[in-house]
Amino acid sequence: MCVFFCLFIHQFIFILIAGVESNPNIIQTPPTANLGERESVTFHCNLEDGEMGSYYMYWYRQHQSRAPEFIYREGDHYGQGFGERFVAKLESSNNKFSLHIKNALIEDSAIYYCAARALCLNYWGLQY
Repeated sequence: MCVFFCLFIHQFIFILIAGVESNPNIIQTPPTANLGERESVTFHCNLEDGEMGSYYMYWYRQHQSRAPEFIYREGDHYGQGFGERFVAKLESSNNKFSLHIKNALIEDSAIYYCAARALCLNYWGLQY
């Protein structure tokens, strides 16, 4: 018996710099994915109207009626329990960011979010 479930993908962006006039546009594909257990899927996140090199990029997922779970932040920082079947890849020079889920399980059925947080520079020009 094959069990199917849906993965949904949404987008959001954190902007932490006062006075930003326009937010970059995040495009995510595919918008939904229907797959069976143990199948794989890759979600893609492209950034338009901005450069990924100016942002920290993140992946989150959210199950219905629950808080979002942190999956990944660029620099190979994975949330607890996400480092084995979840693989994120950032190509900031091409404004591309992907999340590959290997051997999907029913509990992976959720909404997946790509997020960007603007890099901030302190008084001395250091990123934080």
